[in-house]
Amino acid sequence: MPEELEIVISAKNGRQQLAATSSRLLALMPEDFPEERLSRLRLGLQEILQNAYEHGTLGISGSEKREACESEFFEELCRRRETERPYSERLIQVHAKVAKGLFSCCVTDEGEGFDWKSVKNNAPDGADLESLHGRGVLISLKVFDDVVYNAKGNSVTVFLTV
Repeated sequence: MPEELEIVISAKNGRQQLAATSSRLLALMPEDFPEERLSRLRLGLQEILQNAYEHGTLGISGSEKREACESEFFEELCRRRETERPYSERLIQVHAKVAKGLFSCCVTDEGEGFDWKSVKNNAPDGADLESLHGRGVLISLKVFDDVVYNAKGNSVTVFLTV
């Protein structure tokens, strides 16, 4: 395996893109990377990509998501927003790298951002990972060695020792 691998992805707005992007990122990992850690990494990547998609590119707020899920309308809301401007034109930018035993991945969406500090700073050790609000942030904090957001809250960089 080369000493350094890097990938840059510009993903169009759509749920199908999330799985393909996640798979391409996982392919960067060394062949001897433990399966249990690979499963955790898969979960962490899926969560940050899903947050970028739902809350960033589609602009769905936490309360909108909660209401739509309770009324079993969430999938329809996502499909509708994928076809409406400005949401339909937004992209998710992904820049990932494996070098010197470290995996880093920056995911940036074109959304308004969010107050990540309130979720990150108020995350109790036994946080409810089944909750619809803040779940992606909490899982990221459990999976990755370090999680860094930009001030606006529309870009997250995660780091993991490989």
